[in-house]
Amino acid sequence: TGQALWMFYGLNTVAAHKCALMFGYEAFGVSVCPTLGYRELWGGWPKSYEWEDNTISHNTVVVDGQRQSVVRMGRPDLFAQFAGFGGFSVGSPGVYPGVTQVYRRTMASMRLEGGGSYALDVFHVKGGEEHLMSYHALPGPVANEGLDLHPQSGGSYAGEDVPYGTSTRGPRMGYSWLKNVERDPSPPGRFTLDVKGTPPFPNLEETDDLHVRYHAFTEFTDVALADGVPPGARPPSIRYLLGRRALNDAETGDLVSTFVALIEPYRSHPEILNTTRLEVSGGTGDL
Repeated sequence: TGQALWMFYGLNTVAAHKCALMFGYEAFGVSVCPTLGYRELWGGWPKSYEWEDNTISHNTVVVDGQRQSVVRMGRPDLFAQFAGFGGFSVGSPGVYPGVTQVYRRTMASMRLEGGGSYALDVFHVKGGEEHLMSYHALPGPVANEGLDLHPQSGGSYAGEDVPYGTSTRGPRMGYSWLKNVERDPSPPGRFTLDVKGTPPFPNLEETDDLHVRYHAFTEFTDVALADGVPPGARPPSIRYLLGRRALNDAETGDLVSTFVALIEPYRSHPEILNTTRLEVSGGTGDL
């Protein structure tokens, strides 16, 4: 029944991926928010460079459709550990040099009375014109409450006219490695996703009835769900949430985003029965 929340903020090059401030979650003996694993091939192979090693395939934020730059270390601003509660906050604005003034993730893990836990995730980004939250959990079917999703007619997350696996470099690199796309062009300010873990996956059995529920509280410009394929297709695919925020044609300056979510791994029945998105008044404050 051990529960653990972690985040990576070290050197994001050489054998590491461009994944600064990605997080992982361990619960009930399973990595419920996993990394995709070691890249399938080296040597600039398109899937490896554009997808497996790229920022978009990890649980973090992509800015202006670009792969992160190399950083040696993020800056930990907070670490706390108490009985039943732990948290940390790390900033790494250097992953998008000259673009982001703020790129900081704050997370906390709380124990629940039934033996489980949940995580609070708050990701602040300031700079650029587009912020894309990439999130995935276990392989398996994803149910949603609140989204009005419509299947895209072929193609990939890069567009209906861009086939899956098309090799591209530069902005939006890696978008073509996401398939079976569903989109909601006008998502609500609160919605819920629930994935039921499905083998094959390490330590996961069908009888576990293991789920991961994601409560989103962010005002996205648009939202999509799409399938990404891990190295070696093991598991065959994982469903991704792609929550995008962007400046509209009338807006100028730096985009400011605060991505907020609760994440609860659970067996059979969630312990969190209801969540509410509260409006904040009194000014925008400072990130």
